[in-house]
Order: sequence, then C-alpha cells, then structure tokens
Amino acid sequence: MTVADISDIVGIDDGVDGNAWSAEQIESSLLAVTGRGYCIHIDSYLIGFALFSVVADEASLLNMGVAGDYRRRGYARRLLAHSLEDLAGKCVNTVHLEVRARSEEHTSELQSQFRISYAVFC
Repeated sequence: MTVADISDIVGIDDGVDGNAWSAEQIESSLLAVTGRGYCIHIDSYLIGFALFSVVADEASLLNMGVAGDYRRRGYARRLLAHSLEDLAGKCVNTVHLEVRARSEEHTSELQSQFRISYAVFC
C-alpha cells in the first residue's frame, strides 16, 4: 500500500459501515513508523485494504474494508491471510482486533481461523 492508494481506500471505507476514516487518518496511519498497509487488487483496481499498527511482536488491525461489489467472495479472508503471513515473517506473533458488537458473529470465525484476539465494544 502506498500514499497513492489513499483516495481508493477512502472510497472503499466510505461504503463499509458508516464510520469511515478521512484521507488524513489513513495517511497518518500508513506513514507512521508503526504503520503497515496491505491492499488486494483485481487487475489494476484496488478492491480491499487492511491497515495495521505494529509494535515489537504485536500488531493491531486498525481498519479493513472490501469494495461493495466484491464482498462475500473471500477477498477479505485472502487479504487478511496474506497480511498475517507477511506480519509473521516480520516476527509478529500476536494480532489484536477491536470489533463493533454488530460484527462479532463474523469475528469469531476469524478468531478460529487465524488465532486473532479481539475485544468487543459498542
């Protein structure tokens, strides 16, 4: 992920859940010393993103989204699997995730598949 992807990411994030990040928030997270960003593309079209903060051997998934037309097709799972594999290669062994209560049912599946710890908030 690069700064050039931010406008596409904002467009995707706007359609995710009504709590979209601004371009400035995305850029700040991406450019932070602890920031790590991943994207998934089809052809040259960016269809999904994941933003992490990494400190020592732990990471937090800050934000993730997939464009509406590509949801429920496994792209988020592929993006997350790739991201976690890359982070593991950088010696990250724990990933944290905060989840809105309405998303908890999907998160328990992620936890069992990827061994992610999570906390639910309202």
